[in-house]
Amino acid sequence: MPDHTVTEGECINSIAFQYGFFWQVVWDAAANAALREKRASPNTLVPGDIVHVPEKRVRLEACVTAQTHTFKMIGVPALFRVQAFDGDQRRANQKYELTIDGVKHSGTSDEDGYLQAPMPPTAKKATLVIGPTRDTYEFSLGQLEPISEIAGVQARLLNLGYDCGEPDGNLNETTKEALSQFQRFSGLKATGEPDDATRAKLVELHDGIHDMPNGEDEQVEEEDDELVPVEVEE
Repeated sequence: MPDHTVTEGECINSIAFQYGFFWQVVWDAAANAALREKRASPNTLVPGDIVHVPEKRVRLEACVTAQTHTFKMIGVPALFRVQAFDGDQRRANQKYELTIDGVKHSGTSDEDGYLQAPMPPTAKKATLVIGPTRDTYEFSLGQLEPISEIAGVQARLLNLGYDCGEPDGNLNETTKEALSQFQRFSGLKATGEPDDATRAKLVELHDGIHDMPNGEDEQVEEEDDELVPVEVEE
């Protein structure tokens, strides 16, 4: 297959879905080794990045006629998951309304402030309304830049509640002040600069994989790596 040039709002999940693959098959392809080294996370690609899409492998399944057979496509839907805070307090057991690309979900956050809902891999926007004061949060999905970029630092600061304005890639005074506040909160030296320790802490708090509500890390069971044709025995 031809290489895919990343555009704004795309990530490995959405690209793999477009070509009919499980995301990990595309991300782990040998031809994407340089991309993996450059972008530590499959969810933080930058427009212009080149993703190699592997060739599909044909798999044949023998099926008995006159019966219904179900084939499961793995990796669909994706999962929207967020931990909500009010300042440094977790928004535990609070009712919420979540709208993802026009599809509405509702429920109650768990005791740690987590909430989650299924979403299509190509989703672009989510709006969360939570708590008795109905605080509203907007999410642009698939547009988080790597932590190595200033815009990636700004986006994570903003999502964690440190106002640095719109992520524009400029290390301005507003961003430096937000960095200083975050550094003080995290027990780091408040330099206002995005040094390695600060970037690592931002990734830990923003991108880190935390325990699921049942105490186990979320896992996706891989059944196959692609959409497959079916051969029916007569």
